Amino acid sequence: MVKKLFKYEFAALAKTLIPCELGMLVAAALNRIIQIAEPAKESFLYNVPFAISCVALFLAMAAVSVIVEVLIVVRFYKNLYSNEGYLTFTLPVTVDQHLIVKTVTAVCFVLINLVCIFLSFTIVFSGDMLAEIVKAFNYFVSAVAEAVGTANVVFFFIEAFFAILFTLISGILFYYFCLTVGQLAKRHRIALAVGVYLGVNALFSFCWTIFSTVFILSESMRELEELLVEFFFKEPAELIHVVLIAAIVGQAVIGALYYIFTRLIMKRKLNLE
Repeated sequence: MVKKLFKYEFAALAKTLIPCELGMLVAAALNRIIQIAEPAKESFLYNVPFAISCVALFLAMAAVSVIVEVLIVVRFYKNLYSNEGYLTFTLPVTVDQHLIVKTVTAVCFVLINLVCIFLSFTIVFSGDMLAEIVKAFNYFVSAVAEAVGTANVVFFFIEAFFAILFTLISGILFYYFCLTVGQLAKRHRIALAVGVYLGVNALFSFCWTIFSTVFILSESMRELEELLVEFFFKEPAELIHVVLIAAIVGQAVIGALYYIFTRLIMKRKLNLE
């Protein structure tokens, strides 16, 4: 049943998102075609279409990214907390399976969007410019590898990938948590979900401000800062590892908390329309 749920969830999002992603790639291809047609001398007839294609590509990237986020949120709410939820929760699927399927599917489409944005830039900058970018990137990686070792660079990339992945998962679970709290209300459910979203972000910002202030003003924190700076210059690779691993663990813990609270509310306080 879980396989069918994955299939149905992918199909529900793909029918809208895949055409959007293809449209973004087409916009990138049109921009590249216009670049290839660039005349030897500056021309108004070239500059205007080129400028329009650049603006269109930028807007397409921004719009598709927003559409991905919105559809993930709308899909979760409608499928679980609207009238459709009465049918959804009659399926022989647990709450955990629902959450896992929706989270995995959402992460996949966010990653697909990131890949399509990368491909769009690759199309736009293909040719000599792309070759120069690749050359500069290889030079940078080689310089870092020479300074800290090839093994460390490999682990940097692996750790950075998992940091990004866990950040995406945590972000999606945060949306689900807000919607799940919002469905507790009898009226204005979406307003409550938005309020929770803003409130939690404000709380994190407040805590970060307090921490930053204490870190700057506290004498002991200054000593710690000096030790960290000294440690960075002596062992830069180790400090980067610590930062990346801390990011992974931090996002994993936050995501786990969102998951736990969402699961508890869905199991004990489900309030369908």
